[in-house]
Amino acid sequence: MIGLPEVAKARQRSRRIGGLFALAAILGVVIVVTLTPPQIFSAALIVGCAFAASRAWLCLYHGERLLAEVERDIIERERKSP
Repeated sequence: MIGLPEVAKARQRSRRIGGLFALAAILGVVIVVTLTPPQIFSAALIVGCAFAASRAWLCLYHGERLLAEVERDIIERERKSP
């Protein structure tokens, strides 16, 4: 069964991955704003930024909520076990 150490590792991994996606989104926006690439590349970067931002949101917000629920269930299970 999964325990609290595994949840802590999963939380840390989710934060790292979410942070990388957030950095990718920010970098894409900076490239579009500062370099003003050709319109087709600009559109592709904007789509990529939107994708990276949505993945960051999934990893950081929803991942944290899910792991908090798992952690609560583990703590509750450990209280009930003798």
